[in-house]
Parts: sequence; structure tokens; C-alpha cells
Amino acid sequence: MAKFGFSTYEAKAYIGLVRKNPVTGYELAKNSGVPTAKIYETIEKLKERNLVITLAGDPLKYLPVSPEKLFRGLRNEYDASLEKLTESFQELFSNQYGEYIFNINGYQAVIQKANELIRESNCELVVFLWDEEYRQIESELIKAYGRGIKIYGVICGRKCPDFGDFYHHGFEAQVLEEHRGRVMVIVTDEATALLGVIEHPSGMAWTTNYGLVKIAKEYVKHEIYQSKIMKFYGKKFAEDFGFKLERLRF
Repeated sequence: MAKFGFSTYEAKAYIGLVRKNPVTGYELAKNSGVPTAKIYETIEKLKERNLVITLAGDPLKYLPVSPEKLFRGLRNEYDASLEKLTESFQELFSNQYGEYIFNINGYQAVIQKANELIRESNCELVVFLWDEEYRQIESELIKAYGRGIKIYGVICGRKCPDFGDFYHHGFEAQVLEEHRGRVMVIVTDEATALLGVIEHPSGMAWTTNYGLVKIAKEYVKHEIYQSKIMKFYGKKFAEDFGFKLERLRF
């Protein structure tokens, strides 16, 4: 309760009232652990916050406002404050980095950033994912799709999900050999990209750089084109390139 602006005495007094009511000020001091010399001052502060109801009589007795009403009020108060702060800081904020490029190291940090970018997306998500990473962010992808976000991309090592517009890669072994690890690309709203090779020592790049975002999206689109071509013309390609078919990518 201290995190929401309550003093120790105010918190103890309110909790004491919730546990047992109606009570006199003396009884509340005894039940709550608030010193008798401070109890009436504390009750007045709670009354100012509209959290205590006084019952007429001699002596006066006190009831608490229900915890449900307290929490609803706190939620509304803090939501309104946060909304006002958000608007104010958006007016003040100046991005000193401009188009930035940051390195993110550590698997969990990468997954956390991926989920964050998906939650913040507004209209489009373009992805290149392996099964291992897909399972870590599936929940947020489904939520984004439910918000009406357009989602499309390539999946390696698993069947395509039954939402969005996904394509199976089909040349996983060659991709691993080529990149020496699992490539991951997430492009949000043509504005931000998270890309790199999972668990590579250099880490993953998180960027708003226009050129890198554009290249990341084009990479995924290229892989989609290949998947479509192989789906419809795989037999012809196999006849033309034989057992070296997979090297067509190189």
C-alpha cells in the first residue's frame, strides 16, 4: 500500500478496519497497531481519501470503504495520471539517437524484446522464425493477429501456424550451414527490426535504421518468394538442377 501513497499508519488503520468493523477509534488503535495518540489523525487522513465512513453515536464508530472500491479508485487515478504523463512526455521527448542500432545479448533478452515489439506493433509484422523461437513468442503473435495486425513470414522446422500468412521454408539444413545458426527476423510496421543469428556472440540487432529495416523485410520476402516457387515449380527445378538444387540459394 505504501507504493500507492499510503503511510504506514494509514495502511495499518485501513487493514485493521477491513479485518474488524465497525469499531471505535480506541478499538482500531488496539487492533491495528497504530499508536492511540496517532489514530484519530490517521482516521482523518483516511476520511480525506474517502476510505472511511463515520457512524453517528457516542462514541463514534468507523467503517471502511470496501477494498473493491478502493482498488477501483486507485486504478482509475493511476490510469489517468499515466495517460496524462504519457501525453506530456510525448510532447517533450526528443529522440537523441535518431535512427538507432542497438545490440541485444542473451537469449531471454532477445525473446523479451521480440515480445515487446510484437505488443507494440500497429499494423504489420513480417517474421522469419525457427520453431524454437516461434514457441517463445507464439502467444504474443496470436494476440497481435487478434488485434487485426497483418502477419506474414517464413517458418523453419515446424508446420505453419493456422493464422496469419506463413510459409514453410523447406531448406533448414542449408540455412543453418549458410548462417551458422538460426536466423531470426522481426519487422514491425516497416519502422523497427530485430534481426540476427540466435545466440551468436555478436548478439541481435534492434534498429530503426531505414536501410536495415528495409533489407530485413526484403530478406523475408525473398524467402517467401523461394518458398512459393518451390511449392509450384519444385519438380521442374529438381529436373534442371538435380541434387544441387538446394545450392540455387547460393
